[in-house]
Amino acid sequence: MAKNKFFSMGFNGIMSGIKDFVFGEQYSDKKVAYLWNNISKLSVGGRNGVCKEIHELEKKYFHVIPQEIEILKPDVLIFLTGPGQNTYYSYIQDNFNVKGSPIPLAGNDIDAVAKLDIEGVSLAYKTYHPTATKDGDRGIKDAEKWQYYHAIFDDMKEHLDDIFNNK
Repeated sequence: MAKNKFFSMGFNGIMSGIKDFVFGEQYSDKKVAYLWNNISKLSVGGRNGVCKEIHELEKKYFHVIPQEIEILKPDVLIFLTGPGQNTYYSYIQDNFNVKGSPIPLAGNDIDAVAKLDIEGVSLAYKTYHPTATKDGDRGIKDAEKWQYYHAIFDDMKEHLDDIFNNK
């Protein structure tokens, strides 16, 4: 698949994808607000997260995600983390009441893209960050990430009526 604005725009491209592919003409009258937020509030330069000790301090003294969600009351959460049961998935579990196990989407590998059942949130998903280039030793191409984002978009589109009718 050729590069397109979706990938050249990173996070903004994903938001454009939601507007274009999920809402489309059917929901063109709806307004959407997007918020980008790091699930880990402490970080270091580069691609690695903080060490375990720092993460424990963050959990103990800077556990703010639940309050942010309570204040903002989002309908949809998309975690752009990485594959499988990685460190960032544990951050999700630390901050939310995740019921059950991740659910695969559209026949894709559950470690690559999954739907999450999070208490108090209508829809929640986890997949690769737009800048991800590797899953362990395996390379990840833009077209593969697009497949995962599209699986999320399709699932969101399938459930939008439920969200709008419950408001």
